Amino acid sequence: MIRYADGTQVDVPVVYGRDLRGWWQFHEGLPDTSATVAWRGTNGTADSWGVSLRLYHMTWENPRPEAEITSIAFESVNHTIAAPFCVAISVESPADK
Repeated sequence: MIRYADGTQVDVPVVYGRDLRGWWQFHEGLPDTSATVAWRGTNGTADSWGVSLRLYHMTWENPRPEAEITSIAFESVNHTIAAPFCVAISVESPADK
């Protein structure tokens, strides 16, 4: 959810299978997704299980680029055992493109 200085807010959906997948890469045979893998790696647990780890990169266009963003909330609407997390957020202004 994007919150703006004028009090309005906009939801930007993050959809499993489209924008991300689990960070434990257990199954190589899953269907392709439009999500972009930004990082692959491992740790002791992944090594012992014979799997790898991955993080995804997602971009979105601000639906109100003229408005000041005051906060971004990362909220789950599905109450499952999944625990999505955000590692970083960066901003690119139109002049940077």
